[in-house]
Amino acid sequence: NTCFTGIIYRMLSTLEGIHPDPEIGFTPPRQILLPGAQNEARKFMLDRLKNKKNNKEIFKAWYDVQNGYEDDESQKIVDDFISEVSIPLMRKLLSITSQYSEQIVLTLMKNISSIKLNKLQCCELVQHMRNKLQEHGLGDQESLLENIGKKVFLELLNRDLLETDFSLKDSSLDGAKRIANKIIIGEVEKFRSEAAEKAREVNSIEVQVDVTLRGLSTLPREKKCCIAYSRLSGQYEGDEREIMENILLKKLEITKKEMNKMLEENDIRKLKLALDDACKKSGKNMEEMIKEVEEVVSSRFSREVSVSNIATESAHL
Repeated sequence: NTCFTGIIYRMLSTLEGIHPDPEIGFTPPRQILLPGAQNEARKFMLDRLKNKKNNKEIFKAWYDVQNGYEDDESQKIVDDFISEVSIPLMRKLLSITSQYSEQIVLTLMKNISSIKLNKLQCCELVQHMRNKLQEHGLGDQESLLENIGKKVFLELLNRDLLETDFSLKDSSLDGAKRIANKIIIGEVEKFRSEAAEKAREVNSIEVQVDVTLRGLSTLPREKKCCIAYSRLSGQYEGDEREIMENILLKKLEITKKEMNKMLEENDIRKLKLALDDACKKSGKNMEEMIKEVEEVVSSRFSREVSVSNIATESAHL
């Protein structure tokens, strides 16, 4: 197993460094990056899928889970397959002749469900899809091409147009292109609709940022940034907040790092004032108050501001 392999590796590495006997030698595995191990795992899992009667079901569930469409049944199908292949896959990747370190293998196994199994083997078909996207002015949208490729793969699999190794049958290229064309039309329409919606969303957020900054136009940039961020961050979450932050950075002509520093210093000043007030009311000194605050400091401060930062800044303010 992984632990045993690691122990043997370290023992042999030690022997190599201190033992004079030329017959005792060990060549550690050369550095192989994670993508190499992922490709090896993908080949292994595809080989296992060749002879499984429910490989179509597994591919569909795998696609759904990767794209956030999963339900409990899809997740169970994926989990069962991963459980089935995990041990033999690890044995293969950690075998004596393997080139992969145990750290690479462990990283791979933690994220094994992210490996892309639904991959078209036919270069001519992939190029056909790329050309079609270029006709729509979307030739540079690699993620769109990848998503279309997965859907085409699943449709070809469902129609029995793939060989047992999941490559395209020789006589199926024309039919595969027609299937791809139909899927491309739907995906391009969906892509443009989502892009238009996002553009409207960005415009709406930009208007709100402009209105907020207009009311703070007389303030120095640092105060303008802190007040605007405080007002706007409560209105947006997730992707919308990220859009808002990027617009704010652009309007203020500052970097993300500069904004974080401004917000941090502003938070420290606010906490210093709160601590001073609390000290006056409680009769405690600053060190006692900081010790109490340490246990309840907000998640915002835990990002970059330690209690030592607060104490240092407090001494200067």
